[in-house]
Amino acid sequence: MGDAPVLLEGWRVYERTMVQRNRETLPAGRTRPPHEVGSEKRHNLFTVQKVTYGLCSLCDGRHGLACCQKFNDLPTQARWRVVERKRLFSACLRPGHASTKCDSPKECGIEGCSASHNHLLHVIPDANKTISVGLCNSTSQVKSGTSLGVVPVRMKGPHGGVLTYALLDSGSDVTLVERDLLNEVGLTGASTILNLSTVSGTATVEAESLRIELESVGSGETVAADQAFSIRFLPVRPPVASPTKRACQYSHLKDTTFVELSDKHVRLLIGEHVPEAHWPMEKKLDKQRKPYAVKTPLRWVLLGPLSVGHRVWRQVHHVSMKDDDITAHLKALYEAHFHDLEAPGICQIVEDKEALRMVEGSLVFKDGHYEVPLLWRTAERLPDNYRLAHCRLQ
Repeated sequence: MGDAPVLLEGWRVYERTMVQRNRETLPAGRTRPPHEVGSEKRHNLFTVQKVTYGLCSLCDGRHGLACCQKFNDLPTQARWRVVERKRLFSACLRPGHASTKCDSPKECGIEGCSASHNHLLHVIPDANKTISVGLCNSTSQVKSGTSLGVVPVRMKGPHGGVLTYALLDSGSDVTLVERDLLNEVGLTGASTILNLSTVSGTATVEAESLRIELESVGSGETVAADQAFSIRFLPVRPPVASPTKRACQYSHLKDTTFVELSDKHVRLLIGEHVPEAHWPMEKKLDKQRKPYAVKTPLRWVLLGPLSVGHRVWRQVHHVSMKDDDITAHLKALYEAHFHDLEAPGICQIVEDKEALRMVEGSLVFKDGHYEVPLLWRTAERLPDNYRLAHCRLQ
């Protein structure tokens, strides 16, 4: 930016010189046309300006504050403190000018935010401080949260083990795994069609059926689910942050230690058809409306209401599985037109009943064997027919 005034002044000197030469080269006796008097021909000049930054307000580096790695690593609240301490404009993160003269976008734009601050200053609500409509399609604004039965596990496969969270759901009779987790551990299963019944209805999804093995974090206990199904995504909110610290707020849970993972995503749901994962080995209870802890083969689980001081999610989990077998579908297809023909006994037509009556009425045991007369032959004898006998002889 420092070279721009020098360049502009040089161009003005060049322009005046060219105008003077143009006047001197006019032929003798010729004057400039009236429309050209007092107005010389102008030339457009296009220059490329080299944009340079001053020192960073935080680390004194040769870059803007928005590009500062140290600033980007700070939590959002700490970034706000830097902006206020350095007296920077929140929209562009630069000092020394008013908001009316700033050419930066005035709105944040993240998740529809219309506040006039930089996107690096946008505050993302904490997962435990957000209200949302859960699976029950109903929610209320309350001041307490509830800890679900979430426990860290290690899922093993050909590619190794992966640490993740699993929800111990006593209201479900099926085990569900996210497909991405199966891909990470290198497991595949047989394709099947799955009917999932939840509180919001029934859905039919394509899934894979397979056996999975889970290991407790720390204790080494192993729990296996002989039949688990893969789905695209589990709509389960993350577990509470710092469960050990929160448990220390209650006298009956002070000595309980919970394992916390960096990845808060719940990627497994274990139903009651794997009962050993839900076994209550030990319990720590208190008065009513207080959180409690249950020790399972997969570690301690924190359950119940927690005082988190803000609105939280409300969720209802109930998953029922119906495994559709292709053999059952084919059997139902071919038997659909024959159910009305079924009878408890033997069905006989009139002719069958008459034949059976004739055999039973004339059956004779003679000389070690049975004799049965010819059916449908009557005992009537035809009269003598002389004409017919004479014709046969001829």
